[in-house]
Amino acid sequence: MIIIEDIIENIKKIFYLRADKEVAHLLGIETSHLSKMKVRKHIPYKELFFLCEKEKIDITFLFYGKEIKVKMNYKIKIDEIIANSSEKELEIYYHILKAEQLKIQ
Repeated sequence: MIIIEDIIENIKKIFYLRADKEVAHLLGIETSHLSKMKVRKHIPYKELFFLCEKEKIDITFLFYGKEIKVKMNYKIKIDEIIANSSEKELEIYYHILKAEQLKIQ
């Protein structure tokens, strides 16, 4: 039987989250709405399917907690970080990446 609390815990494991409010934010719902879902034992299927599609996660990992794998498109994630970063942050990221490249060579 699929239980909402288990799904929330699996989401926390996959995305390294600590609080239910972080899960609610990730699902695009209010924290109070998530709390009501837990009380009513309601599973937000639509939000979960959307999350899985967006983050390229197999839905069975969320529902059953089997081997957690995240199929992440790193280029998209990096593009999102860049789009939301200040010039100073971009400069720092550049130097970090450059230093990592030097370590690899």
